[in-house]
Amino acid sequence: MLYAGGNKILSCKNCNYSRPLNAQSDQIPERKLTENLRLDEFVRGMDTELTEATCNKCKAVVASYKKEPLSACPFCSKGELTPSSQNQKVLLPFSIIPFTIPEVTARKILTSYLKALYPLMLPQDIWEVTEEKKLKGIFIPYFLFDVFTRSTWKLEGGIEVNDGKQKKMVYDNYSGYLERHFTDLPLPLTKGCPGHFVQIADYNFREAVKYDSHYLSLFFTELYQTAEKDAFVAAEGMIDGMISGDVGNRLTKLNDKKNLKITSEKQALTLRHVLVPVWIGTYEYMGRTFQYLINGQTGKVSGEKPISFAKIYSIIAAIIVLLISLIVIFR
Repeated sequence: MLYAGGNKILSCKNCNYSRPLNAQSDQIPERKLTENLRLDEFVRGMDTELTEATCNKCKAVVASYKKEPLSACPFCSKGELTPSSQNQKVLLPFSIIPFTIPEVTARKILTSYLKALYPLMLPQDIWEVTEEKKLKGIFIPYFLFDVFTRSTWKLEGGIEVNDGKQKKMVYDNYSGYLERHFTDLPLPLTKGCPGHFVQIADYNFREAVKYDSHYLSLFFTELYQTAEKDAFVAAEGMIDGMISGDVGNRLTKLNDKKNLKITSEKQALTLRHVLVPVWIGTYEYMGRTFQYLINGQTGKVSGEKPISFAKIYSIIAAIIVLLISLIVIFR
C-alpha cells in the first residue's frame, strides 16, 4: 500500500485498489493518561514498620518511625488522632529529598521571617514557635510524572482588518500540531498543609536520592490518601492547561478565537512517588491555628502572621498621648 501525499490517496499497486483519504480526520485520537494504567505492578508499603494516625481536624495521615503512639498532629497540633494503616497501601517511594536545612537554621529563618514585617504588632508569645524542638520535620508526598503528549488543534480565528472605511473581523480556519515532553511534572499530595505550601514548593527533584526507610527515623511522614487514578486525572488537568497555553502562544496574532478544540494523546512514561522535606511550626492565637512552613531543602519560608489588636490599641494610645503632650508643650 502506498500513500500519495500530494493527492491524499491510499493505493495498492498489486490490485489497483485506491481510496481517497480526504474523509478521514486529521485529528489524532484522544488518549488519556489512565488508559492502560497498570498500578498492580507497583510495590506497596513504606518498607518499614510505622506508627500511624489520622488527624480528625486537618485530615492528614501522619506516620512516625517510632513504635509509640503519636501524641499530637504536627500539622495542626490540636486534632484528635485515630490509629490507621494507610502506609501499607501507598506506593513504595521511588526517591526522597533529605533535609539539608537543620532545625537550628530553620528556627533562625522563621525568626527573621516573623521580624520582617510589623514585629511590634505580633502577639507577645508568638516567639515560642521558634524555640528549640517546636518545629517538626516532616516528609511530604509528591507524585512526579514524565509524560509525552501529541496534540492537534483547530479553531476559527479572526483578524481585524481596516478596508479604509471601517474595521471588520475576518475569520478563517486554523489548525496545527504540537508535541511536548513533560519531565518531573510535580503533583503534591498533602492534606496537612494544602494552603500556602505551594509558596515554598520549589524543590530541586534532581537532588533526590534513592529511597531508604532509614531517612524516616528522625522525622514524621505524611502519607498520601489520593487514589492513584485520581492523581493521574489531576495531572492530566495540569497538562491540558499547559498545552492550551502553548497553543495560545502560537495564536497571538489573532484578534478573536472561536470554537477552539484540542485533542491530545498522552502517554505516561514514568510515575514516581517522592518524599520532600518540610519544617512545620504551629501557633494558636484567638482560637485559630497559624501554620509556618520552611522548605527543608532550600530554606524558603511561608506563613500568615497574626496581629495582636491589643498591641495595636496600645500603640495608637501611645501616639495619642504623645501628640497631646506635644500640643501642651508648644501651646
